[in-house]
Amino acid sequence: PGNFSVIGTANVNANYASYADIGADVQNQTNTYRSRYIDTCGTVGQASNTATTILCQGFAKSEQQINTLNWTPYLGFEVGVDHYEVYREDAGGALTLIATLPPGQFSFEDSVNSGDFPGQICYVVEAHEILNNYGIQEQSRSNEICLIYPPIIHIPNSIVPDGINTVFKPVAINVDPTKFSMTIMNRWSNIVFQTSDFNQGWNGKYGSKDELVPNDMYIYVMEFYDAAGNQYIKRGEVYVIR
Repeated sequence: PGNFSVIGTANVNANYASYADIGADVQNQTNTYRSRYIDTCGTVGQASNTATTILCQGFAKSEQQINTLNWTPYLGFEVGVDHYEVYREDAGGALTLIATLPPGQFSFEDSVNSGDFPGQICYVVEAHEILNNYGIQEQSRSNEICLIYPPIIHIPNSIVPDGINTVFKPVAINVDPTKFSMTIMNRWSNIVFQTSDFNQGWNGKYGSKDELVPNDMYIYVMEFYDAAGNQYIKRGEVYVIR
């Protein structure tokens, strides 16, 4: 059943052949495959069983910090799917198993209100076969889906070097901490402080003598980037109160 077209050939090595369909649209649709063998005499054999890939999609609820995943069932295992495994990619790129689900479940909600995620969280879903008649339990993995969170940035409007709020710095999530800059200038546009270290704030001091600046209004310019590479510029005023 269905219309199939030839997309390529693969050589057989030790009774095993593999083929990568690099032109497949894996982010927007499922893809169904089957194969035929050609013997040394050029005779084309019967078609194999069909296999239909998993399509994983989802959306992020940025306010609640909850990600919802939905996926299509994998079709093609000889005796069916035993379970699905959901993996989340951490900030270092490693996949971590976060859920094992029954074969009839095709959605999952993941709370990400804690953890180090620089504005992007990626997932894959993996189907695991029931132990088949050959004593093998195969796996099939979905496409990778990445959900982008918009930056949430809070910037104070004053510091008290001798008081409680002694350091001026932004509080931001869902930004790339490796792509950041902050410049502080006085009202005459002279630079009194600069940094590209996301964790370094301004303590109200300037110059080689590390002296406190006078009570006054100062101008800040901050540059942020989200996980997709979009730039966010924040400008405003901060008051030094002594």
